[in-house]
Amino acid sequence: MNAIACAPSSTNVADAHENGYVTTLYGRRRALPALASRNYMQRSFAGLAMNTPIQGTAADLIKIAMVRAYDALRAAGVTSRILLQVHDELVLEVTTEETETVTELLRTAMSGAAGWLCRLPSMCIVGRTGRRQSNT
Repeated sequence: MNAIACAPSSTNVADAHENGYVTTLYGRRRALPALASRNYMQRSFAGLAMNTPIQGTAADLIKIAMVRAYDALRAAGVTSRILLQVHDELVLEVTTEETETVTELLRTAMSGAAGWLCRLPSMCIVGRTGRRQSNT
């Protein structure tokens, strides 16, 4: 078995200083004009240049997953619906009869959101009140 560790590249900081922005894995850009500031305190936010590609890619992934989940729910003709997104979670209102179907649709939509060769792990938790009651 192989282990892979990834860390933000220092070239992200150099590229951000040179270009004035960083990009996510999906190509979304975030401008970082503070890096060119004369003010040391503003310039010292180089951590944003390392953190943005990671957090931005995570945000891109949940957006893709949400669109895929929405499309899958509509295609399946279920009455269940997405209520909200909180960080990397989607919260749905699901009828008891549709729980199994929607759980599988959601798991498929979220685990395949990246479009990579590997599937992202996802977990669905079902509960009557929104509190974490059972793990399916």
